[in-house]
Amino acid sequence: GGAIGIAGGLAGALGGIAPAAGGALLGVIPLVSAFNGVGGAVKALNDQQITAGATALDSARKQAQAANQVTSAQLQLGRATRSVNEARRDGARDVAQAEQQAERQVAQARQQAAAAAREVEQAVRSQRAAQRDLASATNDLKFAQDQLNGAWVEGKRALQDLQDQADGVALDQRQNALDLADARERLAEAQAGGDTREIARAQLAVDRLIEQQDVLAQRSERTTAANAKGQAAG
Repeated sequence: GGAIGIAGGLAGALGGIAPAAGGALLGVIPLVSAFNGVGGAVKALNDQQITAGATALDSARKQAQAANQVTSAQLQLGRATRSVNEARRDGARDVAQAEQQAERQVAQARQQAAAAAREVEQAVRSQRAAQRDLASATNDLKFAQDQLNGAWVEGKRALQDLQDQADGVALDQRQNALDLADARERLAEAQAGGDTREIARAQLAVDRLIEQQDVLAQRSERTTAANAKGQAAG
């Protein structure tokens, strides 16, 4: 557009120069040569403008491409930033969940430890109670054993007494039998002599020995039964 304007101006100037020359031919030739030189210059200027325009378009295109690359890089940076933020949030959430799980596990472990401690304490109390019961039972057993031993000693002594009594009764019975035989002989002698008083004394002696014989028989029966019962009981 600038080159066309310059050419038009030069043409107008030439149009003004021609009438002023008054038709002189020699003045026209140099002016034509000058016009041709100006046209070449105008063409060169126009070529430069076209080249500059193409360069500007190419530069604008490159600038647009660079802008697009910058925009793409910014988008990628935004996506990367969002990914980083999401990863941080996910990581923080995972850490929080891990901490919560760890806290739950610690709380559960503490509860289990407390329950185990209570069970151990209960077991210790039970063991102590069992030890006390065992000690009491041991004392009771010792007391019972002592009582049993004492009873056994007493029983043995009682059995020995019964045996001694039985032996004594047996001896008394043998003595009674001899005494009764002698008393009967004296009674027979008194009866043969005819002395009433002697007969009465002899008869009384016989009667007493017979009574003693019955008493000794009953005593022997009782001691024999008691001795047999004691022997059976051990």
